[in-house]
Amino acid sequence: GDGIQVNLTGQYALNGYGATGDGDVTVNNNDITNVQNSVGNVPLLDDPEDLQSSGDGIRLHQISGDATVNNNTIDPIADDGIQMGNIDFTATANNNIITDVGFASATGDGILIFNTGIVGANDGNGSVTVNNNTITNVAINSGGTGAADPDDGGYTSNDGIRVVVVDGAVVIGSNRVTNTRDDGIQVVNVQRSVNITSNVIATVGAGSNEGDGITVFRTGQLASAGAPAGAGDVSAS
Repeated sequence: GDGIQVNLTGQYALNGYGATGDGDVTVNNNDITNVQNSVGNVPLLDDPEDLQSSGDGIRLHQISGDATVNNNTIDPIADDGIQMGNIDFTATANNNIITDVGFASATGDGILIFNTGIVGANDGNGSVTVNNNTITNVAINSGGTGAADPDDGGYTSNDGIRVVVVDGAVVIGSNRVTNTRDDGIQVVNVQRSVNITSNVIATVGAGSNEGDGITVFRTGQLASAGAPAGAGDVSAS
């Protein structure tokens, strides 16, 4: 099970009656507690509804519009605190408090956002904003080692915040990330600029021995040949 799950909106809805961009989703001001992903101590790896790992606090998947997840309290959670994947337009996660995530999963993360923007459009409309979140204890009790996460195509897991494969810009600011098994913040394959500012990150990499406080890899045309030349500026301050 999951705390809140939204799947297939807009053009992805049944029979494809919705139009591209018609399926905006907002999940705000919720208190989600004690989400499990096992029966009789046997882990349930994939949710049959969207084939993503179960046990998330909030999961939005295949959203044909903007996705917004703000002001939620999530604690404790078997897998990811917040997961947003395959979002046609922008993804925003602000002012959430996420504690003790990934307690029953080897690949749990605090906030995971992946595959934003319409595939192949290269128009920069899939920007991501992750601001003012507090994330504490990621995969500490599960013994996570930063293993490849099947949910987002195999990027290393157990991160406080991970944002990968973005057709747009990424802004990650004023977050507090404490006690993660792998990276504090990981950003990979972003077609536009990356701005990571005023975050507080402490005690990372205890499980993987390869964790970093902040890691940014492949932006602009290195992320996609269709991105504009010189569009992948990175600022971390």
